[in-house]
Amino acid sequence: MPAFSRVLLLVALPVLAQNPDAKARAWEIYRIGHDRLTDQAPQLVAELVRQRHTLAYESHDPDTTALVQITLDALIQLDATVESGVLLEYLPRHQPEVLVLLALHPKEHQSALLALQDELQDGAAWLAVRNLLAETKAPGFAARLLKETKYRLSVTVTDPNQRGGAFGGGEGGGGAGCGVRGFPRGFPPGAVYSLKRNPLRGDVLLAPGPSPIYYRRTVIPTDRQIGWDSVLDMIDKQRAREEYLKSMLPRIPGETFTSYTSLVWAGEETFVSQLQAAAGEQARLITAMTARLLELQWFTCAEAGALRLPVEIELHDMRAGRGPLPAPAQVAVPPPLCAPSF
Repeated sequence: MPAFSRVLLLVALPVLAQNPDAKARAWEIYRIGHDRLTDQAPQLVAELVRQRHTLAYESHDPDTTALVQITLDALIQLDATVESGVLLEYLPRHQPEVLVLLALHPKEHQSALLALQDELQDGAAWLAVRNLLAETKAPGFAARLLKETKYRLSVTVTDPNQRGGAFGGGEGGGGAGCGVRGFPRGFPPGAVYSLKRNPLRGDVLLAPGPSPIYYRRTVIPTDRQIGWDSVLDMIDKQRAREEYLKSMLPRIPGETFTSYTSLVWAGEETFVSQLQAAAGEQARLITAMTARLLELQWFTCAEAGALRLPVEIELHDMRAGRGPLPAPAQVAVPPPLCAPSF
């Protein structure tokens, strides 16, 4: 950018901050992002702070909404740091852009990312937040992950000489819609963002992890509209949690999370004894996992002491013509022992 143009821009922006014309402000902000004027990032942050509680934005005024979108895009182009509290105000209507800005500096935004674990349902967003928490080894993340993960013992009970089977399942799916996106007439080219699990050429890695998440930046030209697909990406969260734990501790046996066993009915006493042995073996695997994670400092001794991980026992009775199976006793895995520090 020529030096004289840069000077004019720096002089003009404080005046434009008082200009009620959102279109004029949008053009100046667009140029800041386009020309990578990083020293102007504080002015863009101030624009976000100014707009977040205005009546125009809260009433979904198209010009103000477009101005906010262009400001968020410019901040992303500048690799800017924005206070978490300011960004989260815009999460409901600009979720991908807010997540990209949080991901640019994940260490500084750990508290916000931890809080977002309960907020996001879309699969790509859900994974992005947890990828960033795992990448930065955020305090509290691993302990929560252990508590949210399900540990299951699936037991098939058969008669002698009867063949059994295994039972399993999962979750997933999604939903989709389509429409158009555009900005009000006369506004500068603006970019909209989306998060992707399956990238195309040009997509940018946002959050590395067991399932890496990318973002796609799509530019909408001035006075044009583009087709836009809206996809709610649903994932198998149990499987995702297992993958996170495996990435923290690669040699975790698969049976730690779900174990399948078949027992041949030989009377109630034998059944109870065999069931307790199978549950005890899975509890041993879980204890070994938590102890190793503690050793690697994925969580603290205080967090370790609060861990009470239940094993859910599922009985599949394939016997013919017999009474009900004895109810399994509840299994709670004790917390790992924390070595005293001296």
